Amino acid sequence: MPSVQTLADQAKLSKGDDLTQGVIANMLGISPWFRRFPFRTISTLSARGLRTGTLPSVTWRALNSNYTSDVGTIDMFQESAYALGGLIQVDRLLEEDGNLIERPRTVQTRLKSEAMIRTFGNCLVNGDRANATTYGGNAFDGIKVRIGLLGTEQTVDGASLDISTAANRAGANGAQMAFLMRKAYQRVARVCGKVDIILLNEDAKLNIEDILMQQNYLRTTTDSFDRTITTFQNAELVDPGYGPDVTGGGGGTRILTNTHDGDAINTSLYFLALGEDYLQGLQRQPLKVTDLGLDPTNGNNYLTHFEAVWGLWGGNSFWGCRLKGIKVI
Repeated sequence: MPSVQTLADQAKLSKGDDLTQGVIANMLGISPWFRRFPFRTISTLSARGLRTGTLPSVTWRALNSNYTSDVGTIDMFQESAYALGGLIQVDRLLEEDGNLIERPRTVQTRLKSEAMIRTFGNCLVNGDRANATTYGGNAFDGIKVRIGLLGTEQTVDGASLDISTAANRAGANGAQMAFLMRKAYQRVARVCGKVDIILLNEDAKLNIEDILMQQNYLRTTTDSFDRTITTFQNAELVDPGYGPDVTGGGGGTRILTNTHDGDAINTSLYFLALGEDYLQGLQRQPLKVTDLGLDPTNGNNYLTHFEAVWGLWGGNSFWGCRLKGIKVI
């Protein structure tokens, strides 16, 4: 198995496992940006990494003199992977009901896969091991917590910049927003050489696309499914959508709310570089979906087991930048 792979790669490697392939396809249909999100496979539930602390010193050597030994400092860190999954149970009488157009197990499998990818996406942004309402110690810290632990330059403050109206977007506030985006982009690209995605919510995305179009920064392309992708300096603008409390009637909580900053009016954008040396997922075990057949304890219920052992890894101290303090409504 390759050491780094995306969910799309995992689907290809699951050839012959139609159930797992189908679940991954459904996940990527709901959250297509995970086609680009890499996972590093590890052999244990935790892995250690090294980050640059300080550089060693060097000197100009005079003739007939010697260098003195000196080394830089290296910070060791540890990341872990956590089990995410569930079990579905469907009564065999329902599954065998000939009047149903779609099998109940098929529907429940689709719903469980949607819940998993929305839960992982929500944890990726909002996970907080110190907060029981955001998965607590059972999952990993998300990028909101992690960027707060990076250097202060990895956070850019918009100071409640208001881009909620067309007049503001067309005026000085629009120009300031474009400047702040270039600044946040550079805070990542100056070391990582790139920004792959910019996470922002739906309202922010619509308003910022309007600004970028006026400022001549907006570019569009299409993916393999002919869906339009908008970009800023080659970084894809991505709305991560809703968390796992989404309902069929259209309700639910956005992963990035309009009050994401913890006040009543401001949200944030996250500029992220993805890859082995940057931000990536960890997996002790790729997603696996298993049809367990009829429950042997009673013979009444069909069982399906879902599990992935996933975490998050930040390879250096410059993989992301948060642009906070933006008013979008």
